[in-house]
Amino acid sequence: MATLIPKLTLSSSNSASGPINVSVTDVLTTTLPHQGLTRQTITTADNQEVVSTASGIYYVYIKNLDATNFVILQTVASVQWGRISAGEFAFFAVNDSAGLELRADTASCNVEYAYWKKG
Repeated sequence: MATLIPKLTLSSSNSASGPINVSVTDVLTTTLPHQGLTRQTITTADNQEVVSTASGIYYVYIKNLDATNFVILQTVASVQWGRISAGEFAFFAVNDSAGLELRADTASCNVEYAYWKKG
């Protein structure tokens, strides 16, 4: 077993009714399989599978490196549930056996990603 330490900081003085300043850290236990930081071109032609439907929960980091276009996030059953806009990133958990596919919306996008199976 290995550990992964995610950190998130949110701060703003004008995005809500009052200032926000939140910082959280966790220690996640992970196991095999995992995928180190990888770059891939995501096209509009078909869905590219990033995490298979193998059993287990996976932690995923993804960043859209494109300057203009967004990437659609969906299960391997093609159920769309999110998007990563140009230059944005996310860290999230993929539900047991749901898998993760990516598809570029308007034009091909370069992304970087990594994933770890929850231990």
